[in-house]
Amino acid sequence: MSPPTILIVEGNAVTRKQVHAALTAEGYAALEAPDGRTALELIARNPPDLVLQDLHLADVDGPDLVGQLRALPGGAEVPIIACSGFLSSVESARTLSLGFTDFLGKPVEPRRLLEIVRRYAGSPSTEPWPPRDCTVPIGRFRTTAQGRILDANPELLALLGCSAGTSLLGARANEFYFDIEDRRRLLDIAEREGRASGFEVRLRRRDGIVIWGCMNLRVLSQDGSVVYEGSVEDVTARRMTEQCMSAEHGVTRALAESSSLAEATPRLLEAVCTSLEWQVGELWRVDPTAGVLRRFDAWHVPSEALREFASVSRDMTFASGADMPGRVWATGEPVWVPDVGREPTFPRAALAVMNGLHRGFAFPIWPDGESLGVLAFFSDEIREPDEGLLRTMASIATQIGQSEKRWRAQTELERQRESLLRPARRVDR
Repeated sequence: MSPPTILIVEGNAVTRKQVHAALTAEGYAALEAPDGRTALELIARNPPDLVLQDLHLADVDGPDLVGQLRALPGGAEVPIIACSGFLSSVESARTLSLGFTDFLGKPVEPRRLLEIVRRYAGSPSTEPWPPRDCTVPIGRFRTTAQGRILDANPELLALLGCSAGTSLLGARANEFYFDIEDRRRLLDIAEREGRASGFEVRLRRRDGIVIWGCMNLRVLSQDGSVVYEGSVEDVTARRMTEQCMSAEHGVTRALAESSSLAEATPRLLEAVCTSLEWQVGELWRVDPTAGVLRRFDAWHVPSEALREFASVSRDMTFASGADMPGRVWATGEPVWVPDVGREPTFPRAALAVMNGLHRGFAFPIWPDGESLGVLAFFSDEIREPDEGLLRTMASIATQIGQSEKRWRAQTELERQRESLLRPARRVDR
């Protein structure tokens, strides 16, 4: 049985790709349309089970498009969800009278997205689509009750970053858990219920890279001894998609509820760090007079070591090309460092490693070609670059740049208003 097909009509390419990834990760089939014309062509060929429609497309007004979609053969029965970040509760209710079935706020929150999709399109078939044994490598293993590995298939070796010819026989399973408490929780569930299914956990590969795994485990008896038999699938891409959407949602809210960059920065840094598992987040601004970058604000998880890192960084400045922020400022391109300890040219490399930080990432904020600043983040994990994260940070940087332009325009309007009122006040006196 084929899974439900969802048509994503969305003008923002980043949002469109993120929603697509979230849906396909859950087993749905997803189609994309960047504009109204493409959406009409796709529905005319084969009506989907559900349409997620952006209200603000470049080529057609949202209410006009839903009317055209309804007029197509089979279009009257298709649920159409209005998607917008600018709907009040009254406006959201009004969309129902325009031909929409329901509404979904933006940035799209993964749980709310899946809730809406399941409500109107149903759930994917119980068998994953496509069949997992055909497309997704599944690592399989058996361990003793004490956690010694008895057997591991080649897919598990690859998933855990083991080199060709490596044997895990006799190795301790504990070494692959990022947090050993996760394994204890997994075993507790398996022992209490006989099996554990869909348990998601962070795993540390042999090369130090941290991934997310979805694990299944059952308890068996073999020759009078307890044996654990299980499987694990790499779900890092799906988790990253969910985390990116959550980060965008948090940043959008912080910017919308703030009246200046100074007010928004602590909240947006916290939103990015907590959603994407960064331990430290910084915003560096350009000082045009001195020709250097200065730290504007920072956020870090509660930690004495990270407090020291933040304190030392507070008074530092970076010339063009120096450290991660300076390199981004010089090139205008993002910089991803899997392990800052291997970057001896970075002034803060030793300080970062001393305080348990490894992965680094920095991204430019360049609204309309103006170098506004640089976002920089650090984590205690070693991780390879992720295209989804790069797209998300590009979107966040654009949001910050647009908000800064809006705040500047508001400040200028207030200045002009004050200059117009000043002569009138003098006359009144």
